Amino acid sequence: MDEILEVLNFKDFRDVLFIKEEKECVLHLLNVACGFDSIILGEEQILGQIRDALILAEDLRVISGTLKRLFDEAISCGKEFRVKSRLNTYPVSSSSIIANYCRKRRIRRYMLIGFGDVNRLTLKYILSSNFDVLYIAVRDVDKVDIEDTRISVINFKDKNRYIEDVECIISATSAPHIVLKREDLKSFKGYVFDLAVPKDVEDIADIRDIVYFDIDTIKAINDENIEIRRRTMEENRYVIDEHLEKFMSFVNTRCLSDVIKRLQKVQIVFIWQGLKGI
Repeated sequence: MDEILEVLNFKDFRDVLFIKEEKECVLHLLNVACGFDSIILGEEQILGQIRDALILAEDLRVISGTLKRLFDEAISCGKEFRVKSRLNTYPVSSSSIIANYCRKRRIRRYMLIGFGDVNRLTLKYILSSNFDVLYIAVRDVDKVDIEDTRISVINFKDKNRYIEDVECIISATSAPHIVLKREDLKSFKGYVFDLAVPKDVEDIADIRDIVYFDIDTIKAINDENIEIRRRTMEENRYVIDEHLEKFMSFVNTRCLSDVIKRLQKVQIVFIWQGLKGI
């Protein structure tokens, strides 16, 4: 393990890494795929991230055989788990939580900073509610094509010109640095949601006229559904158990198939030796 950490330059992460082997490793991935290990319990985006990881590994040709079968099983398990537990009945993604929060406060003027997977999902939830104006701030406006007169795609560098026109800012970029500074919000009054890791927004928690949430505090909004969701997920844990046993059976059968192949080769040798004796 030390050699692997050395090659990957992960030595600084040693204290936060954990090691699981064999059946426990399989169970861990299945739990992750079903949302048991997400910051927001049952969060749906993790399954898409697992699928993306598999696609990338396939494109790079670094996954095959049993490991690929494991990820296929995890994705299948995650899909079945969500259907049978009906998790969509209890919104759990950060995007849906924000949309519900804003809907209850009758917010109608929005700005999205960044338009990756998270804010695409956020847009879907906003579109399902009543709103008047929505700005999408991106670095390449030509890459966003949305036909809705209420939506304006603006250049990221021009975002400050529109901030005063909105009640809610939702930032979710992949930038490794701050993209929204305190000084950008000096005339803003409303709600700011920072969904990025690392954070997009400079510390503004002390600004009087701004209600600020980062990814760690957003989960606190969902108190109403969290116990129902937890109970529902536990009631459907049998789905994970079934996929776990299915995969372990595959692994054990594959080991046996190797033994059978070797026995068949031995049998062929014996038959050949017998024929030669005749």
